[in-house]
Formats: sequence, C-alpha cells, structure tokens
Amino acid sequence: MVYWRPANGPSPDPPRKTIMSPTRFATPKIRHLCQFTLVAALVAAGGLAAQPQALAVQVEVPAALAAPAVDPCDSSAWADAAFGTVVLNEDFDGTDLPDCWQVKNGTWTVANGRLTGKGSARSRSRITFGQHLNDYRIEVTFRFDRALEDNRWAAFVLDIARDGSAPWSHALVRADSSLYASQIELARMKTNGSFWVHDKSELSTHIGIGDTTRAMVEVHGGLAYYYIDGEEVLRTAAFSRSDSGVLGLAVDGATVSFDSVKVTKLTPATSAGGCLPGDDTVRMGHTGMVIAHRGNDAVAPDNTMPAIQQAVDLGSHLFEVDIRYTKDGVPVLLHDSTVNGTTNGKGNVIDLTLAQVKALRVEYEPAEVYPDVRIPTLQEVLDYMKGEPGAAMLLEFKDEWPDDMLAKVSDMIKQSGVGDRIIAQSFSKSVLTGLHQLYPELPTMLLVAVLPSDPVAAAKAVYAMGINPSYYTVKQTQINALHAAGLKIFVWTLQQTDDEDKWRTWATLGVDGVITDYPGKLLVWQDSYNSFFHREGFECEAPEPLNLGPVSLTGAAQVGQTLTLSASYTPASATATYVWFRGSTAIKGATSTTYRVGSADIGWDLVAKVTVTKGSQSLTKYSNHVQVPGIASVTVEGLAKVGQKLTAAVVYQPHSALVTYQWFRGSVLVGSGDSYVVKAADAGQDMVLKFTAVHSTIASQVKYSAHFTPTQ
Repeated sequence: MVYWRPANGPSPDPPRKTIMSPTRFATPKIRHLCQFTLVAALVAAGGLAAQPQALAVQVEVPAALAAPAVDPCDSSAWADAAFGTVVLNEDFDGTDLPDCWQVKNGTWTVANGRLTGKGSARSRSRITFGQHLNDYRIEVTFRFDRALEDNRWAAFVLDIARDGSAPWSHALVRADSSLYASQIELARMKTNGSFWVHDKSELSTHIGIGDTTRAMVEVHGGLAYYYIDGEEVLRTAAFSRSDSGVLGLAVDGATVSFDSVKVTKLTPATSAGGCLPGDDTVRMGHTGMVIAHRGNDAVAPDNTMPAIQQAVDLGSHLFEVDIRYTKDGVPVLLHDSTVNGTTNGKGNVIDLTLAQVKALRVEYEPAEVYPDVRIPTLQEVLDYMKGEPGAAMLLEFKDEWPDDMLAKVSDMIKQSGVGDRIIAQSFSKSVLTGLHQLYPELPTMLLVAVLPSDPVAAAKAVYAMGINPSYYTVKQTQINALHAAGLKIFVWTLQQTDDEDKWRTWATLGVDGVITDYPGKLLVWQDSYNSFFHREGFECEAPEPLNLGPVSLTGAAQVGQTLTLSASYTPASATATYVWFRGSTAIKGATSTTYRVGSADIGWDLVAKVTVTKGSQSLTKYSNHVQVPGIASVTVEGLAKVGQKLTAAVVYQPHSALVTYQWFRGSVLVGSGDSYVVKAADAGQDMVLKFTAVHSTIASQVKYSAHFTPTQ
C-alpha cells in the first residue's frame, strides 16, 4: 500500500497519532528521507491513484444534544457546549436588539419579528454577535427589501473581530442581476478595504427583491460549505480564520431583513472515506508538494549546484531544473537558449562545446557570495542525487530534442540508479512521447501555458501522469477532472513573497504541487497552516465499515395490496435510498420502503433496489423478484396480409401458467399456437386473437387482442 504523505504538511488523510509528522523532525537531512517517500510513491506507482471526493462534511447531531440555545454573552458556555448543541436561536420577537448583538456600522433595528439592516452606498453596515467556535453551522433566513443597485449584497460573516473591524471572512449573496454572473461568493475583506474572493459562482435559483431565502454555512476551521435553500452552492478550503473571531451580518448598499439566525456547534470534520491506504492524491484542504523553481533561485544562481543543494537542504519535495545540450551532445543545466543572460560569455548553447560552456562563469549579485559557479552537467546532478537520498528532481526538457539525445538522457537516468526520484516535464509533445517509448517507467508531465478545456485528454495523449499549467489558468472543476482520472497537477510559477492569500488559494485547492521561486517561504507557511488545520483532535480514524445485509420483499403481489421492502445495514448513520422496478424499468415516484401494487403491474416482475452510502463508501443490493399474476397485454405483431405470418406478443405472469392461443375469423376458430399465417379466405374479414392462461394463482383468465382485418 502506498501512502502519499507530503513531508511538510498533512497527508491526504489527516495524520494518525501513530505516525510521526515529518514537520517535527529536527534536521533537514532526516526530513528529506520522509519527504521522498512521496516522490517514490509517485514514481513507483506511476503517480496514478484515483482522486477521492473532496473534503465532505458529515455531521451527525444526536437528538439528545439538540439543547436550547446557551447564553449568547458567555464565551465559556459556547466553548463548553456539547457537539450538536444549538448555541444560538434568535427569531427577533422583541423590539430591541438581542443581548450582546453589537452594531458596528449602519442602521440595525428589530420590528415585526425581523432584524433589518440598512447599508448605504458608501459604507458596509455590519453587526456582530455570538462567541468563537471553530466548528459550527449558521442558518439564516433573509430577504432583500431594497437595493440601491443590482449588485449590492448581504453577507453572513463567519469570522470577525468583536469590534467589527477588518479583516473578516464571509459568505456573500448579491441581489439578483443579469449583469453579475457571480451572485454568491466566499471571500475575505482585507484591512485595506479590498476583497479577496477565493470562490464564487452563479446561483441556479432566482433571488430578487422580496424573495425569502434560507442560507446555511458549515464551517470547520479553514473549511466552509455554503448552501442556499438546501443546495450546496460553494465550498472552500482556503477560509481565513482567527483564534477569537465571532459571527456577524453585513449589508452593502441595500436594506435586508433577517427573519431568524440559528447557530449549532458541530463536531470537527474528517475527510471523506477516512484513512484509506493507497490514497496518494492531494485533496482540497491539504497542501501539496513544494517544488523549488530552477533550484532555490531566490537565493542562489538558478540551475546551479548551489541552488539545487539549498533547495534540498530547505526540505523542498522536488527541485526543478532545465536542460539543454551542447554542440558535442552533452546535457547541461540552462534555462535560456543562450548563455548571454546568466554567464560572462555569449552564444547559443547548442553552438558551444562542453569545454567552452564549462569555461564560462555564472554571474550573480553580489558576486562575492558565489564567486566561481559553473554550469553543471546533468551527470553532475545525477551523481549528487546518488549521495543525497532526500533529493528528487523535476527535470524539464527545453524545446525540441532529437531521438539520439533523448536516448542519451534516458540511458543516463537508467544507469544513475535514481530514476525513481525523477519526473520529466516538457512543453513538447514529441519529447514526452519519445521519452515514453524509450523509458516508459519514467513518469512525465505535460507543461502548458494555459490549461486546456480537456486537460485529461491532453495529458493522456502524451502518456503523461499529469499536466502542469500556469497557476492563474486553473479552475477547481479541472483539478477535480484530473484527479478523477488519476492524474496530477503542478502549478507554476508562484513568485509572491508577501501575500498569504495567494499561497492559501493555490496550495489548498487540491493541486498536487506548487512550483515556486520561494520554496523556503512556502514550506514555512505550510508548517503554520497544517499545524492549525490538523491540530490535536483532528487525527484521522478509519471509517466504520459499511455493511448491507439481506434485502427482501414481503406482502401479497396482487392489485391493491402493499409490498414492503426490508433491508438491514450498518452503521445506522448511513443513508439508504430505494428504487422499485417493473421489469427493467424504474417505477416513477416509487422510492420508499413500501409499494402499492397497481393494475399496470399485472403480468410483470417487481423488484426493489437498495443503495446504502456513508462518506465515500457505497453498497447496492436487489431484492427477490415477485410476480404479479395475470395477463397484462395481448397484441399481434406482423403484417396482416395474405401469406404473411402474424405472431402473438403477450405479457403475463406466471410464466409457468398453462396458456393457449386461438385465432378467430369472426366466430370461427381458424388456428392455434403463438403464430398464424394469413390465408386468402381471411382477406377482408374481422379477426382476433384469444389468449387464455390457467394457473393456481390466477385461476383461468382470458384476454383478447385488438381486432384486425387482413388484406390481399
């Protein structure tokens, strides 16, 4: 079994207590050994594990815990409340603001069972309430009474300072407008007054002025799940949280009234499916690999041994380098096609021999830090990796490569003994297909500037284990599609050094790796993020196995009688669905554990299907078949013309009944059996088929076909 466990962050399933977190290792050298288990898993397994569902909240609220709301002003009461407790349930039945609800901007009034907030065109009205919770559900019933413009909004503030100051995080809904497709958002208000919108979408339902709507948001640390009228509309794993933030409501350029606000304390969320071995794909909410771009080029000359060594010493999961080849066919590390930009020489690398390239000095400021650095060969890097077990490489082939040079590089990697720690990437499709033919065990990834509309097809066309696009072209749906196909995605090149929101977006959407010029900063951020997200209490437990026992039908299979479906399953918290079938056709609307037999069921087999689900687990079984005895239909198929053969088509039950077929011309019996050849005497005459079935369950029943008149 393979566990893909990022060394500097959580595994795809939260870490067990029995496994030491690599982030706690004392030295980078030891840390590397654990880090590389991730790369080895990618390479050894081809990196192609199917993607489970993104994080899914499974909340069970025992009836016994549905207690009355606790004191809204007492933080300890909220902290001590049992999971499942309704800690706030406000319906605004008075005339004053509820206790400990604090207006921070705008006008907020209570009247006629509603809280009304008015926001002007120049300020965002807001009110705060409640106490800090890490895991909770907030339910709000509201309506837009007025909006200055169609794009004005109401927001359910999920983490805000008690004094109402920025920054804060919220779920937002805009007044309906054809001009604004993004009608719902999960966003963060920054201290400078601007928004960081990390998730947005268009609603499938219409919300206009005067429409009453129910919103619900479930929050688990940095995870948020947003529902409108019972339908999940957005989710994020990039939600910014604080250690003491409370709740609130906000209104911008509109008058919005709130009929009720309810808050329930929830149990911490776990990932769908629990701790399953073989799950080596990053999920939404977990940080992926940190890949040092051109080595650690933020502090050392790019594509040089010092840059590579620093990237490895930092704990980068992969170091990325570029290779070209010299005039005499030696692969060397260089990004540009010329040596002009990085050395004290000039010329195209393909026009220079290895000796000429090695004579050049890599220029870097300040010069005294790296006074005599040379362009390394690929062989030097492979030799370094032999002595550094924690080093793993993302090797980019620049431009096009002839077959003989691809073969040379393939042989070098094979002979090095470190091929299981290397992933190759290229913009060139011919390079990737050529590598696959020469060295099919070497995992490859397709580089693209813009993620194509069908990234799965693009990657599979060149035998790649994944696709690596520019980060700003990626959408969550494309990540999901790649993971569902068992493919990986690395995004490039994140260069921000001072905007945590950027890290949060791209490192937590579920991408499998982030290529960055600042691996040290991203590694530190990962440690901080993951230590909060997977703090004590979030250890993953294996899910309770799902079991589905015997499924059976009981009752009389007769018109007007009721059949009952029985199914036993565990755990009791699993969800069961039921579908009834008449023959092979699902009966519309028959989705409960009972079914009343109707006349349309005569002559058919009835069977029920039970599907039980829990998290990512699902089991399906069918019940025993029951027959509804009787004759359902009698028809005649074929051409009613002299010399042609007619065939009886009858639906009846049970099939063991004794049946007879009789063909009549007027009242005269002219044939028997399930077929009849039209005779000349039949032309122009009235004919009919009589069908008789005899069985203990149906006694004797007779049914006629429609009358027909044969022609010459």
